[in-house]
Amino acid sequence: MHHTFSRAAGPRPGGGAGGRAWRAAAALVGVAALATTGCKDSVVPNFEAPQVGPLTPAGVAAGVAGVMSGTRVEIGNFVLAMSSFARDAGNFTNTDSRYITEWLGDGIPIPNSDFYGTVVWDNEFRLAKAAQTVIDNVPKVTPAYTASDAATIIGIMQTMKAYEFMLIAESHDTLGVPIGGIVAPPNSPAPILCAKDAWAAIVAILDSGETALASATAGPLPVALPPGFAAVAAAGPPGTGTFADFNRALRAKAGLEYAYAVARATSATTPTPTSAGTPLASALTAADAAAKASVLFGGGTPDFVQTAPGNFADPLGVYQSFSGASGDIANPIQGGLTTIFAMDEAVNDLTGDPRGKKLVVNSAAPGQPAFNAVVSLQMTTGNYPTPSSPIPIIRSEELVLIDAAIQLGLGNNAGAVALINAVRAKAGATPVAPAGYAAIRDALLHEFRASVILEPGEERTIMIRNYGVAAVADTTWGSKDLHTTVIPIPTGEASARNNNTATVCP
Repeated sequence: MHHTFSRAAGPRPGGGAGGRAWRAAAALVGVAALATTGCKDSVVPNFEAPQVGPLTPAGVAAGVAGVMSGTRVEIGNFVLAMSSFARDAGNFTNTDSRYITEWLGDGIPIPNSDFYGTVVWDNEFRLAKAAQTVIDNVPKVTPAYTASDAATIIGIMQTMKAYEFMLIAESHDTLGVPIGGIVAPPNSPAPILCAKDAWAAIVAILDSGETALASATAGPLPVALPPGFAAVAAAGPPGTGTFADFNRALRAKAGLEYAYAVARATSATTPTPTSAGTPLASALTAADAAAKASVLFGGGTPDFVQTAPGNFADPLGVYQSFSGASGDIANPIQGGLTTIFAMDEAVNDLTGDPRGKKLVVNSAAPGQPAFNAVVSLQMTTGNYPTPSSPIPIIRSEELVLIDAAIQLGLGNNAGAVALINAVRAKAGATPVAPAGYAAIRDALLHEFRASVILEPGEERTIMIRNYGVAAVADTTWGSKDLHTTVIPIPTGEASARNNNTATVCP
């Protein structure tokens, strides 16, 4: 499937229990849904032009609701692709082996012309553009917003625009991202920025958003957000449960990516299976400061409860909200759990770890007997039990481990181990004492798998790339294993560029 970028499309309204004001605003926008089990085109209204004046507070509220709702549309595909790249889980449906042969790297490269090579692109660019449209409209609204409310809305949309670019960058890695594409002339495609410059641009957008958010007066938000954002549904600077705390959490993650993208751009500084490489220290330091500025960091003491099956309920987390109600989007992963199996290597890795209790027996037999050997333990995630189960965007547990990776990159081995053990203590696991870079790196790879398996963070895939260990970590299929961790640039994008998809590093 491929959508040309100019095509009008929009997200489905809704968002689970609560959040009535947000759902009312979201009802003004169009609908489109994409599940993990397939790909369909929908003829939908343009959510950038809702049936209210875009230069009114109601129009801006509708635009914000459209962006927030739209982030859910493709999250199932992102999770399943990245989980496959991490060898955490795969979709073993009997209707299509390409989930295994392409996404799980079993000997067939992902083509850029089918569903598996075109996801996590069009929808994300549309949402980034929609966010920019809201940003551009805010100063023109009548009656005018207060300076504080205007800054808050702009900061929220800058953050969400960066989040969409992060999804593209995480899934396409070294293939790059045309960050300027949302404002480029239709017949003059924006350059595809190489990974390090794409992440530099994302970091800059997040910092711009935080500047706006921090300038606002503390208090209620001027627009409604989905119920999954309850922990950050306030205006003002970070540190007290404001949207700026979500921004800083994403900034920590983006800064870590930026530091390693710089290192990986040069052979002399790139990490290898036996060496730490040289990630950009200034980027890591800034990422560390961002993590610690966020209330989600919890002062380095993670606050989470997800060591057993059941809906996510961590108090320090931000979530995508779903609903099984008519007209809303149901949790896309829950809808595919009869065919989504954890890989045996992941199940074995989690044996003895209390977080392994999040996995439950999948009573359905794998639909592809040829692959039964790698899913013979027949487990799947237990954290999405209903169509209304929330999916985390980022949680305290995850952010603390992100900072552990930042500390490892800075050479602060003791600090990295301390943060790993803070997470393990909260999970009820015994402390570990890995000594030296390689041992701590491997411990982190385990921690990310144990903490965020089948969640959108999927830091394990990101760390496999950053640490240069794809060839030793992704080896399920032996000599034919392609160590796949990247979705290609879609055919439609390539065609619009006369098949010139070379990256630019300005």
